[in-house]
Amino acid sequence: LAAWEAERVEQIQAGVMIMGKYTGLTAAEVAATDVAYLFWMAGEVEASGKLGICAKIAADYIAANDVQRPGYVGEVDKPIELTLTLNKAFWTQSQYPTLMHVCTTANGEEVVFYSVAQGFKEIEIGQQFTITGTVKEQREGWGGGKQTIINKPKLPKAAKVKKAP
Repeated sequence: LAAWEAERVEQIQAGVMIMGKYTGLTAAEVAATDVAYLFWMAGEVEASGKLGICAKIAADYIAANDVQRPGYVGEVDKPIELTLTLNKAFWTQSQYPTLMHVCTTANGEEVVFYSVAQGFKEIEIGQQFTITGTVKEQREGWGGGKQTIINKPKLPKAAKVKKAP
């Protein structure tokens, strides 16, 4: 038990997340791939236990490195072309079952779109791809982050989906 506690203290001192979606990664590694999550985690500073410790790690990293909260992409009602990385995809139920895609740009902005097109069903988590569409809405997403909603998403005809590094 003493060895485990010593290892845990070393991890905390090194800025390693000890719980959550990115357990085992440093705050810097999280910021490189999902800065919105880092801001969400930093907002949990009132929590106790492991969540509170991770929140402090995230908040300290953001303050020490002047990390900026991601913003919106594009302008509402304007066409856009984006290169995205798929973070999550899941089925939602409204009038018809639809696949919701939650993605990020290289700068960490969160982009969401809905589609049942076959090409979008084949994209795997972590893959990078390019889409075109129209910015439908810019809103506050879960956890207070900014979220851009894309309407009428399409994969370019010659689009190649490639795995993220």
